[in-house]
Amino acid sequence: MAILRKRCLFTEASDSEQEQGNTPPPICSLRKVPQFRHDSESDVNNTRFESPGKRMRRVHNVASDPVPASHIAPAAASTLRIPPELILAVLQYADPAEIAGLRLLSSGIKKDIDTYLLHHTVQRVELIGYLGPKKDRLLERLASEDYWGFALLVEREGDEDDEPGNGLFIRATNWKLVLMNFFREERALKSLMEETKEDEYTYNHLEDSLRHIRRKRFRSKLDKNHPEDCRTIWKIDHMSTLWNKHTYFLLEGAYRKMELAERYAVRTLMLLRKEASMPNRKRDALNKIVAERAAMRKGLQQVDQLFKNWQEHLLALPYLSLERLHLDEDFDSNPLTWSKRVIYRELDSLTRWKRQKPVIEPIASVLDAANAAATLDEAAFDDDGSEYDF
Repeated sequence: MAILRKRCLFTEASDSEQEQGNTPPPICSLRKVPQFRHDSESDVNNTRFESPGKRMRRVHNVASDPVPASHIAPAAASTLRIPPELILAVLQYADPAEIAGLRLLSSGIKKDIDTYLLHHTVQRVELIGYLGPKKDRLLERLASEDYWGFALLVEREGDEDDEPGNGLFIRATNWKLVLMNFFREERALKSLMEETKEDEYTYNHLEDSLRHIRRKRFRSKLDKNHPEDCRTIWKIDHMSTLWNKHTYFLLEGAYRKMELAERYAVRTLMLLRKEASMPNRKRDALNKIVAERAAMRKGLQQVDQLFKNWQEHLLALPYLSLERLHLDEDFDSNPLTWSKRVIYRELDSLTRWKRQKPVIEPIASVLDAANAAATLDEAAFDDDGSEYDF
């Protein structure tokens, strides 16, 4: 409902300055008249009016007079705000996908994120260089353990001299932009997963989302007016479909290189994300399985070697190894790549090994003693009381 307010109307009238005898009559005088019929003439005439010149002189005098300290409004810096230490302590446990949105809450939080949070985060960041998949021509001959120790290179602080003969050193100065781009990509990934949570998928929800964003970012950097980029865009449009969509045309032959490159890249991203999101308790449990499995294999190798020596010294038979080592040729030494079936299989093997270890240890002692007796000089058996006399 609109509220009616009075608007001052001015017409010719006598000015207050005209009452002074020394002042000349004004060129134009002002008088206020009632605006509405219910306004009385007495209320209007009791109001004091000033000429424009006198009003300007009064405003100038008020501006030049000192203002009491009690009338001064508090400065913006004195207003209450959350300490940066508290904001940093809270944001350490926040989802990286929410960081970019939290910057929009206030200018103070934006400043703390762009300074304290980024500086604290960059100290915990690891730069990982991916050399290629296991099936690469230069890496396919490496064992599984050697491959995982060489395929992912982690940038760490060192004392190497910055000389041409020691390698290539690159100083990254735009680290703030790298972190902010990471937060933006996490926000885009989370938004896409929320939009497609009811949709079907080809691989799984996270992998389809990663492939979709990767193709979108890759395609946005291509020039449609360039012939080579046009061919690349055509290949992207005819790659394996996502979200369980069907197509009648797929890349074949030499065009499959782009498909394989995406497969290896997404697998590496999935592996690194799994490692980063895994709690320390689960990571320690996997490392414990790896350590116990290595101890089990070492014990089996010792018993196997004792059995081989016993065959050689006493039975003169060829090696009949208790362990078939070629079964582990396709075994991945990185526990992060294990599926649940592989984890349960290894746990079952370790359980049986621990149960049979009290029986295997005496067998190893007997084989060790038999090998020691077999290596003695023949003269040591002259008075052994043998029933065979040649």
